[in-house]
Formats: sequence, structure tokens, C-alpha cells
Amino acid sequence: MRHKLKTGTAKTFAEYSEKVFIPHLKSYLATTERLDIVWDQYLPNSLKAHTREKRGRARGIRRKVAAATKLPGNWQDFLRDDKNKHELFEFLSNTVSCHEYPEGKLVIITAGEGVKSNCFHFNMSACSHEEADTRIMIHLLNAIELGSRKVNIRTVDSDVIIILIGKFFEIKDKIEDVCVTFGTGKNLVHYSIRRIYNELGDSKSKAFLFFHAFTGCDTVSAFRGKGKKTALSTWKAFRNATKVFEQLSLNPFQLLDENSSEWDIIQRFVINMYIKSSPLTKVNDTRMEIFCKKNQSMENLPPTEDALKQHVKRSIFQAGIWSSSFIFKPIIPSPSLYGWKETEKVWKPDWITIPEVSESCRDLVKCGCSGDCQIRCKCKGANLPCSALCKCNCTT
Repeated sequence: MRHKLKTGTAKTFAEYSEKVFIPHLKSYLATTERLDIVWDQYLPNSLKAHTREKRGRARGIRRKVAAATKLPGNWQDFLRDDKNKHELFEFLSNTVSCHEYPEGKLVIITAGEGVKSNCFHFNMSACSHEEADTRIMIHLLNAIELGSRKVNIRTVDSDVIIILIGKFFEIKDKIEDVCVTFGTGKNLVHYSIRRIYNELGDSKSKAFLFFHAFTGCDTVSAFRGKGKKTALSTWKAFRNATKVFEQLSLNPFQLLDENSSEWDIIQRFVINMYIKSSPLTKVNDTRMEIFCKKNQSMENLPPTEDALKQHVKRSIFQAGIWSSSFIFKPIIPSPSLYGWKETEKVWKPDWITIPEVSESCRDLVKCGCSGDCQIRCKCKGANLPCSALCKCNCTT
């Protein structure tokens, strides 16, 4: 919402709130009795903070948010700074909750872990969710508890749709439908979660949380050259994966036994994404076959078994967060147990746990010295003699 709304003729943050933001909210209230506005929280040293920084979203023009402060000239650059967004959301939460709305209309807006409302009697327990996509589920549950039978969610985040599909089995008997208005402008689409759930079936819907994380999302990398369409096509042909995906979706943060049949099925699923109907059962064997027989570059090979194990751990962690979205304050384990490592207070993927080839095979060490070897010679640094791979004169 904040990205879609332009500043218009507003010159200060107070004018933006009164002339742009609140009128936009009132347009929704024309067709509903309850309106929930849910913000992200920007927590330091989190996986999402690293993801935003990696994408360049955490760098922007710093501007102190206050009623009389002039709006920045470049709104998008302003929104790239997490501190700016935190202050903006806090400012809007205060102004929105104090505004007067038509009688009988309930407006709820998040403020940190709590909420504010135009109704003094409204109360909701504190929520520790960092992202709006999971916190929306808390507000959905509250609306259902207060008697709502049909809910519409407006979002530009596809993760919201995935979570709703994966968690719909828990609320399907309490609500008629959850409709999602997704996208912007010409790409605006309306989805019925109940219809999607019925088409997929109970088991496959439950399995969607892990599947979505495993095939690539904000915090988990995707398989190079293998997008969602390829993964969905593979899943359709390889139905044995459904039970494994469902198990990993419904049991938050439960690590996979690497000696189990479930791990074998994960490997087979990845193999089938690269070679349809392959008889191979190990990703390492598949890498060798593709490299030797199909003359593919290293970038187009499936991950090694060790790298895949780390990838699965990260997928389990993210799916666990989504699976816990109906809990106000879920207990989230350390990412260090799930394929991430903390370096200088920043979480980064731990891609592999075994030594790289260049480190484990010392014979591959070579220097680029011209003429006689220099003080910084790689071979000398590794206590190795120069070889035919080197460019120096030592072996001539």
C-alpha cells in the first residue's frame, strides 16, 4: 500500500496522512465494516534485514518522520531505508487510530508488537511476527473469532497467498472464503483461497509451504535455471514428494533425517527437475552424468548432496515460520541450526559444510607469478612446490 500511494500534492508527512493515506483507507471502508492495516516490523540482525540489504532495499535517503517535516523528493528512495519505514509506520499508526471514521466502522492498525484502533474497547494480544505476511494471519483469526465469514486481503506479496493455501485447512470450517486481491494496476488479480484449496486437495495444499520455500523465496535461494513452473511440473509427475513436503510443512522446524527415505525422495525430486524420469537416486551421481555425458557447464548442474542438505535446512526454517503464522508469539530457533551462519552480525547462507575442491585438493594450487616467484606466491604460502599449472619460471 505504501509503495502504491503517491504523495500527490502533500508537502509534509501530516498532509500525506490526512490528504492521501486516510482518504485511501476510507475508500475501503465504503464496502466493509472492518479494516486492518498490517505493517512489517524491522528487527535488527534478522534474516529479512540481510535480504533487504542484499537487494539494495535497506539503503536510501534518511529523513526524520514528523508531522511538519517536508516529504522527500524521491519517495521510493525514502522507503528503501528501514529506519524511515519504521518511523513512517509509527507516525501513520498514531494518526490513523486518532482519526474519526463513519459510525459502525472498525479500523485496526499495527504498532510494533501491539495494535491501535479507533475503537477504545478493541483488544488484541501482542504479536512478535516480523513480517506482515504472517501477521496478517493473526488478524484473520481475530476477524473469524469476532464473527467474520468472508474476508478480503489486499497484498502485493505472493507469500501471503501461499500461507493462506497452506493454512486454510485450519479455518475452512469457520469461514466461507478468503479472497485475495493481488498485484497492482493492469496486473490486479482476485483469488479465492477456498477454490484453490479445493482444486489442489487437502494434502497438496498443506504441502505448499515447504514446496514454496524449497523452490525459492525471499530468504531461500532457487535452483539455478529451474523456476516454479519446472518445479510444479516435476511435482505433478513425482507424486511421492507430496507426503514429504506435507510432513515438512506441518511440523515446524523439524529437521529431516538424512538417512531416511524422505531424504531419498527429496534427492529424487531434485534429480527429476534436471533429468525427467531419471533412474538415478543420488544428486552427486546425477551431477557426474550431466557433466560427463551432456557436456553441461558447472552452473547448470544440480547442487551437491552437501549443498542440498543446507538448502533443505533453510527451506525447513522458512516453512516453519509460515507454519507458525497462527501463533501470536512463536518460538523461532536460531538460524545457525538451519543452514545459516552469522558473520559480523549478518546472517549469510552456509552453502556447504565440506571443504571446497580448491582447499581439499592441494595439487590444484597454482601461482600466477611472472618470472621468478614473488613473496606473495600462492605455492609458497601453501608450502607447496610450483607445478606445471603455474606461470612462473620455477618449473622451466
